[in-house]
Amino acid sequence: IGVTRCHDFQGTPEELQAYVDAHVMGKTQDRTLHFHTSYGAKVGKLVPKFRPEDKANHGIGVLIQYHVKDFVSKSWTSKRAKKEKRLVSAQEASCIVPTIEVISSIMAELGHKVDQSDLSKGFINY
Repeated sequence: IGVTRCHDFQGTPEELQAYVDAHVMGKTQDRTLHFHTSYGAKVGKLVPKFRPEDKANHGIGVLIQYHVKDFVSKSWTSKRAKKEKRLVSAQEASCIVPTIEVISSIMAELGHKVDQSDLSKGFINY
């Protein structure tokens, strides 16, 4: 569970929930929300007074939740196999990427190299 902000929101505090809902329904795409939802996060409720200095979002955060135990980057066919409750073929299994590699890739995109010899570091330590 975490709290994030909307990158592209421009509006009043009363309009933020509708903006987030539009992202969830696929009617609009916020860059930061998309980053999280594209990696499997579910969008929760708004968090008032989360970051008062964030004037663009009127201090309001957006609760997000990742299901870490299920967090594996897979090809579309692997996701379909899971949905159909069938075993993944060897070819499909070759598309499955271990979680540590996915997280390391995300961190690298953000400009931070993950030290896999010391996984006790939290995000804030990078």
